[in-house]
Amino acid sequence: MRIRRTTIACSALAAVWIVGGGNAPVVSAAQTFDDRTTFLNTVGGVFEMEGFEAPFPLENPHDFGPFTVTGAGDVDTSQTVAQDNFFFTEGAASMLVKSDADLTANGFTSATFSFDSPITSFGVDIMGFGLSNFFQGILSVSNDGTLGPLTIGDNTGGAFDPDNVIFFGVHDTTAFSNLTFTWTTRGDGLAFDDLKYQAGSPIPEPAAFPAALALLGLLSLKRHRRARRPI
Repeated sequence: MRIRRTTIACSALAAVWIVGGGNAPVVSAAQTFDDRTTFLNTVGGVFEMEGFEAPFPLENPHDFGPFTVTGAGDVDTSQTVAQDNFFFTEGAASMLVKSDADLTANGFTSATFSFDSPITSFGVDIMGFGLSNFFQGILSVSNDGTLGPLTIGDNTGGAFDPDNVIFFGVHDTTAFSNLTFTWTTRGDGLAFDDLKYQAGSPIPEPAAFPAALALLGLLSLKRHRRARRPI
């Protein structure tokens, strides 16, 4: 009876370890970051990088190789994806997505990053959101994993500092291929720079899982031997 109770107790403990992730916690949803250093240190590993330094034509959509950026809107189709030399956080250029729509109209503009291969981590600097009191609205983001829509910028109360840089980072245990930024300040362009992303990878096996299985196997073997022992 002692062996059985011990086995049941260890089984319950193993279940708790497995569900909780043991010594290697597993995040079950998207983690978001507003600080680049914290994002890089938390996610770790090797990142791919795009600084938008190489000249590219003004067009929509634009294919950057591993991913494509597409501008869109609710009314017009005049969005453009262009290189910008006014806003940047690294190098001397960034990518600007804007609409030539009537600035007084209500609506939205969006920029969608579509990756050829699924990724789990994405981080980018965003500049130019609501540079004056005229541009007032909301900036949100979502992906086709477990994220969003999540508000990351709110300019409804007044102008942002022209030097304001919004960093947005996400690490999602569900790999995703599309990530979309949407802003309700139509006609207001957004610049993106210093993009870092990481290809999808399986969730690490909890460190306690193998140990728990080994313990259960040992207890089961000991119980079996005692049951066969002559009385």
